[in-house]
Amino acid sequence: MYGYYHDDTSLLNAINTIILENIDNTFIIGGDFNTIVNPLIDKKNGNAHKQGSKRLNELLKDNELIDVWRVKNPDTKMYTWHSNTNPPILCRLDYFLVSNNMFNDVSECNISYGFKTDHSTVSMVINTVST
Repeated sequence: MYGYYHDDTSLLNAINTIILENIDNTFIIGGDFNTIVNPLIDKKNGNAHKQGSKRLNELLKDNELIDVWRVKNPDTKMYTWHSNTNPPILCRLDYFLVSNNMFNDVSECNISYGFKTDHSTVSMVINTVST
């Protein structure tokens, strides 16, 4: 998914509606949310999208979703987007959010610097077992 650049919660509200309409399903939601979860460790310089950040945190809590990279790296400051301003603005805007019941199936979640882009790549490995 690709979130709005401006501080707009309508996409997050739409995701919430989809989750509520499919409450018995397991979710993997990935993309550029264009907002941060925690301003203390997910942003350096610049202004925060306060409404988007608040709504994203509500979405996580209300739907028992986990920000995989952050849970696996609770204190690490690493960013997925940068500006070329002075001083540079750095943010972690790109996430994989998963349903709580599948978190233990995620063996890896990594951030890798992108090539010729202002975003980094977020990758995730899910272990599946067939019975």
